[in-house]
Amino acid sequence: PNRVGILTSPPLNRFLDTVEGKKRWIGSNLALSPPDFVIMDGNKQRYAVNKDGFPNLLIDDWEFNLSGFKRAGGITALFRNEILEIV
Repeated sequence: PNRVGILTSPPLNRFLDTVEGKKRWIGSNLALSPPDFVIMDGNKQRYAVNKDGFPNLLIDDWEFNLSGFKRAGGITALFRNEILEIV
């Protein structure tokens, strides 16, 4: 089955504050359609392919995160200024 999750990388210098802030944001903004899981990890490319070898999709606003994810076998989309572009 398809699952939708949040993969986010909190800044290392404010890790604990940011984790709690992101949890609150997810709870208040995605309450009607909550994610199946939340992963907080700066190494996003390790999630590019699932355990069965199928690519995962990363939508991100940083091209840096997308390039590593794509090189690792994932599908990427850039979301910036309210525009979604498959890259």
